[in-house]
Amino acid sequence: MSLDENKALAIRYFQEVWEQGDFALEDQLLAPDYVDHNAAPGFPPNRTGHHQFLVHFRAAFPDVRYTMDDLIAEGDRVMDRWTVHATHLGEFLGIPPTGKAVTFWGIDILRIVNGRITDIWHLEDQLNVLQQLGIVPDDTFSSR
Repeated sequence: MSLDENKALAIRYFQEVWEQGDFALEDQLLAPDYVDHNAAPGFPPNRTGHHQFLVHFRAAFPDVRYTMDDLIAEGDRVMDRWTVHATHLGEFLGIPPTGKAVTFWGIDILRIVNGRITDIWHLEDQLNVLQQLGIVPDDTFSSR
């Protein structure tokens, strides 16, 4: 696939799989040997774990919207930097729903082979989410 095709696949992955919950597309886009190199605690780092976390995340944040801030492709990799806007309306990793709106960022590296995602490495601003939900005080890591 071309670099532009890989970028388009990455955009579909976030907009259609994560935002819209298109599970059929999730199945199409993830390779059989898919590996999440930074899987959420308690979720296996494979296709099954991906689906379980996707369902869990979408139940917690059903109105999730991704904004692609950067999208860079080289070889079989696509790097994306995104911002999420969502409302915490369901239990998330043991945190009861708060009804609070959150905004946070993340960065991913997707490895795409033959039109399917084989690997993902990602980092999300988890501390910021916990602060916005009121789980961690805003001043926890401030200098004193």
